[in-house]
Amino acid sequence: MLNKFEKTAAAYDQLYEGKVVLVKVSGAEISGENFPKLVEDIRWMIEKKIRVVLIFGGGDQITKKFKEASGKDRPKIDGIGVTDPEVLTKGVVPSFNEIRAQLKEILLPETIFIEPKAMICEIHPDPRYGLVGTPQAIELPDAPLSAVGFVGTAGPDEEYPQELETETGARNLNVNADDVAVALVKQYSALINELIFITKEGGVRDKEWNLSPLLTDKRLERILSGEDPDIPVEGGMKKKVEAILSVLKKVGKIAITDARGLMSEIERWKGTGTFCADTDQMQFEEMQPIEEPIFDEVYEEFVQAGIFRQRTPEEIAELKRYHVMLRVKNSPLGGLSLVPKEGGWLELSALWAGTVGNGVGQILLDSALKKGQGRLYALALESSAESIKAFQGNPGFRCLGKISEARKNHCEELPPHLRDNRKYDVTARDPYVFVGVAG
Repeated sequence: MLNKFEKTAAAYDQLYEGKVVLVKVSGAEISGENFPKLVEDIRWMIEKKIRVVLIFGGGDQITKKFKEASGKDRPKIDGIGVTDPEVLTKGVVPSFNEIRAQLKEILLPETIFIEPKAMICEIHPDPRYGLVGTPQAIELPDAPLSAVGFVGTAGPDEEYPQELETETGARNLNVNADDVAVALVKQYSALINELIFITKEGGVRDKEWNLSPLLTDKRLERILSGEDPDIPVEGGMKKKVEAILSVLKKVGKIAITDARGLMSEIERWKGTGTFCADTDQMQFEEMQPIEEPIFDEVYEEFVQAGIFRQRTPEEIAELKRYHVMLRVKNSPLGGLSLVPKEGGWLELSALWAGTVGNGVGQILLDSALKKGQGRLYALALESSAESIKAFQGNPGFRCLGKISEARKNHCEELPPHLRDNRKYDVTARDPYVFVGVAG
């Protein structure tokens, strides 16, 4: 049951209507071949009444612009670019103006661009990095689409080179776009539904270069501490993971995908990149009517795979009536049905999770056990090895063997209606039965 599921739920985008989504795109992706697709997706989001704040970076453009203007390579410390006055005036500001002009041409005409003076910053505490700012306050307009870049303004209490201020008439600072995203989440956490990073890598990758579809806050902590041997992170991705972990508890969910994946993040219940979720904000609640297309497609896929048995329309309606979703805000991670049975028992059916090996299945089972209060049972076919393994791996469940075996052994823990062959015939289907352990 705990399997990957890729199909689109057509109504999922409706779950985002009226929400605010931050979309951070790197300079490399802006100059990439897939950027026009990203712009189309942003326009589509606006049409769907999803409010978008576009945060744009320009690292590649700064390096190129500075090289063209000065004939020199940009100085770096441990791979991170230094912003001295020359880099600021010949690389950062020209790149910012050029990208903003490019965006003005291709985004919606009503896009509001946030000026550098509307992003007040502190200067980086390490003077080796030069004129680099950390945002402290950003004025975010009330608009369907706004855009903020990588140039901010030094606050009035910050020491700024007087000759540069006199020459340029501004107190400009170079700001890492990831830091802009973090600052916006911290300042407007109650308003923002999700933060989405658009990167060339398309997500967090393991040592075999496979995408990790779901990472919880606990897994991210292990990755950063070096305790996760499967997912090493370094350089820019390490900084991004650090940024994500610093605000994940404020926003609840953060996604990383590429320029082709924004639509899938919004239009499909499961995107194509890496989804990061805060476990403390996962909620186990009844399925909303708007989520029924998700259930329909999960059920259809799992029946075809032989994981779910084919049910009558009446049985499917019953499963839906008692279906419970595990979600972070409006993003479902998995679900199951708790169907009332004879003697106050609940049958755990239609268990599914969007990703394997990230703890979602066990969180679902633990949540179901709390609701079941010791009168919960689940059936698992021998052909469904993953579900059997999941139940066996949870200390809250005890395996009674197959129903026929439990009957033969006169097991008193077997729910009443499963003891009678007239109520449950095991001739064609004799599954394993697991019961919840009280307490």
